[in-house]
Amino acid sequence: MKRWRRACALAGCPGSIPHDLRRSAVPTFAWAGVTEHVVMKLSGHKTPSVFRRHNTISASDLSEAAEKLDAANPDSIVTVAHSAATGTVRTA
Repeated sequence: MKRWRRACALAGCPGSIPHDLRRSAVPTFAWAGVTEHVVMKLSGHKTPSVFRRHNTISASDLSEAAEKLDAANPDSIVTVAHSAATGTVRTA
């Protein structure tokens, strides 16, 4: 544990615990487009439900999804909008 604390101090993140790596790596891999199955193998998650607890969704993820949906259906009269304030997606 002494080596871990020293490495964290040198990296500028004193007080970190090993599990912090998992909590930050999972969403980073997902945002990079790595499939859930591959991320689970890399992180050691055994079940999708535990994996999803670590895979957080940001406001920008929801906005990007809305933009992709609009781009995929350019002739649709339904437009998807995301509210960063409320975290909700609505159609207009």
